[in-house]
Amino acid sequence: MEDGPELPGWRWGPFTFRVPFYHTRLCWSEFLQGLFVSAATGLALIPVMTAFFGLSFEEAVALSMIHASLIASAVIVFGEPYAGGWITPALPLILAFVIGGYEDPVSRFQAMTALSLVFASLVLFLGITGLGRRFVIWLPDTLKAGIILGASIAALKRVFVDDAERFLLEQPIATGLACAICLIFTFSIPMQKLKERSRFFFMLGALGLLPGFLAAAIVGPLVGEVNFDIQWGILVPPLGEALAKVSPLAIGWPSQEMILQSIPLALIAYIILFGDLVTGNEVLRDG
Repeated sequence: MEDGPELPGWRWGPFTFRVPFYHTRLCWSEFLQGLFVSAATGLALIPVMTAFFGLSFEEAVALSMIHASLIASAVIVFGEPYAGGWITPALPLILAFVIGGYEDPVSRFQAMTALSLVFASLVLFLGITGLGRRFVIWLPDTLKAGIILGASIAALKRVFVDDAERFLLEQPIATGLACAICLIFTFSIPMQKLKERSRFFFMLGALGLLPGFLAAAIVGPLVGEVNFDIQWGILVPPLGEALAKVSPLAIGWPSQEMILQSIPLALIAYIILFGDLVTGNEVLRDG
């Protein structure tokens, strides 16, 4: 299959800057999915940062805004064809490494800095040299499967066992409904066939995880599991105060010991990322 023509944009070096609505058109299904799902997942960082990293709600919102802006810049500023996001299967392992290994917020942010620097350097080096593919091919399939399966089991254990009282048991109906709808729309073969025959289900399936999120948001209040405390106002994110608590320029750079301890986890995260890149390439070819 031949590659289609490249979308227009302003070239700068190896990258392409594309202005929204000028170089790219608006796709409503992806826009709605990105608006709600990305906001939900991005704001999901807030309780983690307030509970374990010593930030206030406003400071956590400021960091979430920076996080979302950097992810969105990949498509706009660099012309990246993939949808930026988290390496989700590695998240439980990373939280266990940072929260379980360090006690105070400063050392936890330093550990996150160490892991981010090692991972970014690893991706850059293996990507430029082309050794990334050789490294992943060299690893036995059983080891790669064990890493991915282990990360998945760790994620399930953290949500459904370790933190079950805080999440699942507080909202069992809404959570179960959201998970069921997301799984059906993503993996159900009868649903895939139904989407081929019905335009309604095709448009609904194009929204990705959004139908499950919306179902939980509607059913949760009806069964008394979810309470919305909606307050109107304008929040000016305290970027200065937030950066003073998280930036290595303010709290200090990680120690050599932290950097060495983060190398194995960075390798695991790269293996998971490489699988996502392979999947992304196949999706682009099919499109």
